[in-house]
Amino acid sequence: MSDIREWLDRLYSNSPGYFGITAFAGGRPRKTQWFATSRIDAAEKVINKYADKADLYLSVGTHIEPQETRGGEKTIISIPGFWADLDIGEVGHKPASLPNPGDEVEALSIVDGLPEPSMLMHSGGGLQAFWIFDSPWVFNEPADKAQAKQAIQEWGNLLENKGQLLGFHVDKVADLARILRVPGSINHKEGLKRPVQIRWLNKPSHNKDELKDLGIPDTYEVPTIVEPAEDDFPLSWNEILAPHGYTQCSETTWTRPGKKCDEGISLSIPDFATFVITNFSSSDPLLPPGAGTKLTKLRLYALLNHAGDIDKAKKSLPKRKLKVTWANTIEQKPVHWMWDGRIALGTLALLAGREGIGKSTLAYTLVADITRGTLPGAHFGKPKTVIIVATEDDWSFTIIPRLNAAKADLTRVARVEPTDADEYGVSLPRDVEELSILAKEHGTALILLDPLMSRVDAKLDTHKDSEVRKALEPLVKMASESEAAVLGLLHVNKSGSTDPLTSLMGSRAFSAVARAVLYVVEDSENREVKVMGQPKNNLGRSDLPDLTYSLSQVTVGEWEDEIITSVALTWGQDRAAGSIRTMLSTKTTSKSKMELAEEWLESYLAENGKTPSKVVKEVGEAEGYNDRLLQRAFNELNGKVSKEGFPAVSYWELPNLLEPAEDSVAPWEI
Repeated sequence: MSDIREWLDRLYSNSPGYFGITAFAGGRPRKTQWFATSRIDAAEKVINKYADKADLYLSVGTHIEPQETRGGEKTIISIPGFWADLDIGEVGHKPASLPNPGDEVEALSIVDGLPEPSMLMHSGGGLQAFWIFDSPWVFNEPADKAQAKQAIQEWGNLLENKGQLLGFHVDKVADLARILRVPGSINHKEGLKRPVQIRWLNKPSHNKDELKDLGIPDTYEVPTIVEPAEDDFPLSWNEILAPHGYTQCSETTWTRPGKKCDEGISLSIPDFATFVITNFSSSDPLLPPGAGTKLTKLRLYALLNHAGDIDKAKKSLPKRKLKVTWANTIEQKPVHWMWDGRIALGTLALLAGREGIGKSTLAYTLVADITRGTLPGAHFGKPKTVIIVATEDDWSFTIIPRLNAAKADLTRVARVEPTDADEYGVSLPRDVEELSILAKEHGTALILLDPLMSRVDAKLDTHKDSEVRKALEPLVKMASESEAAVLGLLHVNKSGSTDPLTSLMGSRAFSAVARAVLYVVEDSENREVKVMGQPKNNLGRSDLPDLTYSLSQVTVGEWEDEIITSVALTWGQDRAAGSIRTMLSTKTTSKSKMELAEEWLESYLAENGKTPSKVVKEVGEAEGYNDRLLQRAFNELNGKVSKEGFPAVSYWELPNLLEPAEDSVAPWEI
């Protein structure tokens, strides 16, 4: 029996259902072929045939039946054991707050002290370990799956914790539908061809319950040794290195003791992650051998002064000091406006309103005016560059026609997106530094985030003030330093509130951090007219008139004899300040409490998806809707109730928001 077949046999031979092999090309899934667990021979043939033609992945768990794509947790019916994905080095991996292990020895140190993995494979970019159960964990009841999901998450917590204690980043691959590399295939990331090789496959299996008991619950606070911000660590890189004989060759490079700068660099700070330093030396007795090993300041300090003992290093660090700046030494400056009186340079502003009301058209009209130098403000008469980060609308079909309709100078409009094909859009706060560099380099007057909510890192909860601030406060600092205004488009909820700021989607931190909030409503007497007010203007007047506009379809060009149209904005008559509050009040009072409850509940579940009913009722009560009213509203919406876990927890969701199947993709011939 070949090693590949033995590997597959150990994963699946005693499991029910089907497993899938998915082919990726260009970083995207192209086709998944499914095999009954009794047809491991057929799967092996496919692997051997296509191993060097695409990146191959297999589903660790088995599914109840073949899926159109690679499937999700809903169809998983068993898992063969627990697993770990331990990245090595930095090639092909996303930058993280901690460095990855530098080699296999360091990677294996993360699982040292745990039961030995039954199978181990080198994925070309790291190690993938499997702890195979004595028999597969088969999900006969929903409660079985809920317990397994919790167990695999707690196993992920355990590995993450062990990695952090050693100063390493560990990916938390804690989902039941996880796919991992296929042995015998090729890893093509970064244009390289690295073989996926089995290290061992016949170590003992394990008792499921004994492994479960090792997991760390989500309530456990994982200790961290990360000091990712440069200013948070009390010593500079050179203050750490110089006492041990290292020579600084430039602002970001050093040589090891006994070596001159013209003989080659030993350590360097990478541009993409200034909170770590890369060791390239293989002959430095004080540090782990190089080949890309990355060290945080704390870990470097611990290695050089305390034989790697992090706890001792922390205790020996000099305390951070606070400095005093007297107010009479700080120069006062006037506010300069990007849009006269409404949006200040170097600040964050929001443009909010319901879907379909023309927020984006209004925003792109401002963009066009800036690129032509016709927007009243500091740049009037001086055309400036605008950076646009947009993911909801297609550039060719929507954004370019919209800009042309507004008569923008397209040579001054920059589309910005990550170069990594695996990434979906700019992420806050991760990409703030890069945005700052681009804004300064191109003399940018405005950065448009359309929409803002989608730019917040997926790991941050947009309903928690503290987490929203983690994304927005670095953005505000960047705006101030670059003197570019940032305009974020934001949807509103259906709470029925007459206060525009209260109706903004997500945490109240969005409106709290922004210096200005523009808000658009539909005119209560003429639906063709939209009204833009300014419920918040920290740096300017509070009595600015509300502006009105209307939208009309215009022709912007042709393509192969087809007319291309878009929507253009036409400004109307100004109105007295505060008119939008009157219109919101009129709309609210015309609706019954039941209608308002339905609107609020539909909006909340649309944004948050499946949510414990207890949580929904607690949030709803804070908005003024009691349990009975919410239950009636839920029934009117034909909401779906489900129960998970043990003891069972009741969940609410909308019927049209159930997990959709993944979009089908072009066939990959297998």
